[in-house]
Amino acid sequence: MVLARFSGSGTGALWFFTHNTPMKAVKYLQVIQEHLLSSIERLDCHHFQQDGTTCNKAIVVMNWLGSKNISILNWPGQRPDLNPIENLWTMIKKRVDIKHPTSATSLQAIIEQVWCAVSVDGCQKLCYSMPHRIQAVLRRKGRHSKY
Repeated sequence: MVLARFSGSGTGALWFFTHNTPMKAVKYLQVIQEHLLSSIERLDCHHFQQDGTTCNKAIVVMNWLGSKNISILNWPGQRPDLNPIENLWTMIKKRVDIKHPTSATSLQAIIEQVWCAVSVDGCQKLCYSMPHRIQAVLRRKGRHSKY
């Protein structure tokens, strides 16, 4: 499992978890406590988006984010077409597959290499696609869009 952050300013750090590590609220909170504030500052983020998984929406997590005055985007669950990081992960997966990792260690190294090579321009395009994504979903009356 990998947690990642990006903004229109580029990619942020990656956090890798050992195989089959369940993501519980306490672990998620630990990661964001250690890394989120510096990542938000470095990436010049004004809003924070996370998916609707149970650990992300846990009261302890939401309370901590609120105590740090982090603006959370309300996000519909199960909407990969409205989550630009899904498009970024698709691109990362294609680039990783080309390199044929042979172990968990090489997979992690290749993911880090590919992630760090993502251009700021690519990140900006994904972020700036949000108005178009929203309009596409509205045009489709809430059904999934091409994104």
